[in-house]
Amino acid sequence: MSGDDFQLRRGFIHEFGTTFGNELVRSAMEAITTNFVLLIKVIG
Repeated sequence: MSGDDFQLRRGFIHEFGTTFGNELVRSAMEAITTNFVLLIKVIG
């Protein structure tokens, strides 16, 4: 495996990891926000 190939692969993995992480964070934030709003409605 050449150095260029390794760099390319590492870049791809990093890119994928970042995108995947952002998706998870966004989903979590949406879930938290939704539950928070529901909670406020129930309490209020």
